[in-house]
Amino acid sequence: MILRVLSRLMSPRALPGVTAFLFLVLALVPETKWSLRDPGAALSGIPDAQNLTELALYGAIAAWIGWHLIRGLADGRYRPQTLGLAVLALLLATIVVVASGVTALSVRSLSRAVQYGIMTGMVLVIWWESVDDDRFFLEFWLQVRRGFVTFALLATVVTAVFPAFNGTVDDFGVQRYGWMRIHPIVTAGIIGLTLIMLVGAVFGLPDGLLRRRVYALAAGATAVILILLLFLTKSRGATAATLAALIVLLVLSRNRRYRRFALLGMAALAGVALLYFGLESGSQQLESFVNRGQTTEQVLSLSQRTELFDIGLDYFRDQPVFGHGYMIPGALLRTHFFWAGHAHNVALEIAIGMGIVGITAFLAVVLVSIRGLWAWRVASGALHGIGAEGAAILVLLLFQGVISDGFGGPVGFEVAGLVLVVLIADLGVKRRRLGNPAQDAAGTLPGPREYDPGAEPS
Repeated sequence: MILRVLSRLMSPRALPGVTAFLFLVLALVPETKWSLRDPGAALSGIPDAQNLTELALYGAIAAWIGWHLIRGLADGRYRPQTLGLAVLALLLATIVVVASGVTALSVRSLSRAVQYGIMTGMVLVIWWESVDDDRFFLEFWLQVRRGFVTFALLATVVTAVFPAFNGTVDDFGVQRYGWMRIHPIVTAGIIGLTLIMLVGAVFGLPDGLLRRRVYALAAGATAVILILLLFLTKSRGATAATLAALIVLLVLSRNRRYRRFALLGMAALAGVALLYFGLESGSQQLESFVNRGQTTEQVLSLSQRTELFDIGLDYFRDQPVFGHGYMIPGALLRTHFFWAGHAHNVALEIAIGMGIVGITAFLAVVLVSIRGLWAWRVASGALHGIGAEGAAILVLLLFQGVISDGFGGPVGFEVAGLVLVVLIADLGVKRRRLGNPAQDAAGTLPGPREYDPGAEPS
C-alpha cells in the first residue's frame, strides 16, 4: 500500500502537484508560528522548536531537489543553456545572498542564506520541468493557487477554534487580527497574495473547478471572508498594496465579461465608501483605521519608520559596496528601536545587508521580470491571464516592500511571490520566442483548448 502511494507520487503525472506542495511548505512554514518568541532570542541565532521543525523540513526538501537536479542534469533533460534571463538574475541574487550570509559570521545569516539557496534550487527544478512543456507549470500554478487558499482557510479555522492560537495583538490600544502567532502585517500580506490568486482563478488563468456552482460559491464566500480579515488586521500598507494589485489584475485581464462588472462594482463601492466616510460616524471609523491609535505625527512617520530609515542609511554608508551581511540589519537597528527586527523596507534591507552589489542584483531580477511579464501581452485567450496575475503579484510585493523587508529578508511568502513572478516572466519570454504566441491553438504550444486547467483527469 505504502509503496503504491509512493510510486504514484513519484510518477510524472503527479510531479506538478508534489512540486507545488513542497513549494508551499518552503513558502509558508517559515511564516507559520505557533508560539511567541522574544525578538532578542530570535536575532541571536539560537533555534527553538519552530526553527528546528522548519530546518528539518527544508533539509528533506533540499534532498528531493538535489536528487531531481542530479538526475535531470545527468540524463540531459536539464540543460543550463535553456535557463531564462529572469531565472539567471535570480541565481545571481541568490549567490549574493549566500555569499553575504557566509561572510556575516552569523549562524542565523548562514542558515537563512542556505534556505534562500534551497528555494532557488526549487526554481531550477520547476523551470527545467516546464521548459519543454508549459503544461507542467500551468498545473503547478493551479495547485499553488489552491494551496494558498487552503492554507488561508485552515489558518482562519485554527485561529477561531483554538483561542491559544489567536494571533490578535494590542497595538496602541487597537486590536489587530492575526493568524495563530503570525504578525498581523504578515497575515495581511499572505491574505493579499491569496486574494490575488483567488481572483486570478476568474480574471487570470481560469480554474476549471469554478465551473461547478458549489466551488464558485465557496470561492466567492472565501473572498469575502478574506477581505474582512484583511481589514481586521488593520495593516494599512498591506491593504493598500492588495487593492493596487487587484486593480492591476482587473485592468490587465482579458475576461471582458466579468471585468466590466468587477470594475463597475469597485467604482460603486468606492462611491458608497466616499459617501459613508463623508458622514461623521464614517469619518470617525476611517480616522480610527488610518491612525490606529496613533497621533498624526506618528502616522506621517510611518510608525517611526522614517527615523529608522535615516539610521539605516547611515549603516549603508558605513559599508556601501558589500553591506554588513544578509539578515544583519535587524541586529543593527534593534540597538536603536527595540521593535526593529529588520529594516522595514525591502530596498533598505538589501542595501544594509548586501550593499550596492545586492541592490544591483535584485534590481536586475525585478527589471528582467517586468520585461518578461510584458511579453505576455500578446498571448491569446486564457493564457494571457497568467501574465496579469504575475504583474499583480509584483505590484503587491513592491508596495508591501515599502514597509517590510520583503524578498530581501528570510524565505517566506514574499520570496515565494518573487519566485512565481520570475517563473511567469521567463515563461512569457519563452512563448514569445517560439513563433507566434497568438496561434496557440495551432499546436505549437498548449493553448486554452489543449490545456484545460482543473479538468478531471482522463
